[in-house]
Amino acid sequence: PFVDHRLRPMVYCVKHWIKQRQINDPYKGYLSSYTYTLMCIQFLQECTPPVLPCLQEIMRNEAARRGDPMLRFRGTHDCYFY
Repeated sequence: PFVDHRLRPMVYCVKHWIKQRQINDPYKGYLSSYTYTLMCIQFLQECTPPVLPCLQEIMRNEAARRGDPMLRFRGTHDCYFY
């Protein structure tokens, strides 16, 4: 599976911490719950060693394996749309 079992408890802990401090209202200028979830995913993708894979990299590798003509456009620029 793409999602590690540690992601969900981490997101729950972060959301609980945010609610306890009352900084979970985007209408008051705080970040949204979705944004905090994305931040957790990014953290787990960038730590060493990575806990979560980069899903775009998986799709890019699959497109390269299939020989998708949209993978490379105008030389070396990667314009692949997922």
